[in-house]
Amino acid sequence: MARTLLIGGSVVFAGALATLIAAACSSRLKTPAYGPHTAADMPVEVSSPPPEEVHVDEVQPSPDPRAVWVDGSWVWGARRWKWQEGAWVLAPPGAWYARPALVRIPVGVYEESDGGTGSTLKGYSLKLMYIPGHWHMPSGGVVASPAPLPAAPTGS
Repeated sequence: MARTLLIGGSVVFAGALATLIAAACSSRLKTPAYGPHTAADMPVEVSSPPPEEVHVDEVQPSPDPRAVWVDGSWVWGARRWKWQEGAWVLAPPGAWYARPALVRIPVGVYEESDGGTGSTLKGYSLKLMYIPGHWHMPSGGVVASPAPLPAAPTGS
């Protein structure tokens, strides 16, 4: 089964291909409970949107009946975008997953007044910010991401 994730310019999760393939395979991909980002998620300023390149994750059989599939996504690190493969993980009990997101945050543009007595707001610019995917607890805490599970053994 394959699941496709598209990200380019803004975060967009493509479910159409996954839906078609899931219907064709007549199985359902078990995914985590999804929820919103919270104030605990700190956005990171990025210099550009992620590449528009499309990646297809080959979803292998689940290695554990409790496992959920977390889609692959572009992640920001070391001043560049890098593709992080999707993986089966054991979701932290009671937690929800907030998917990675790109947002534009308005920032005031100021001009210094003559004489150095202050500044005048001239307008706003938009900063591109990335919020990594995070696991959250209902209490408001952020939970460390679970490690990917090793692949299920295959029959010979």
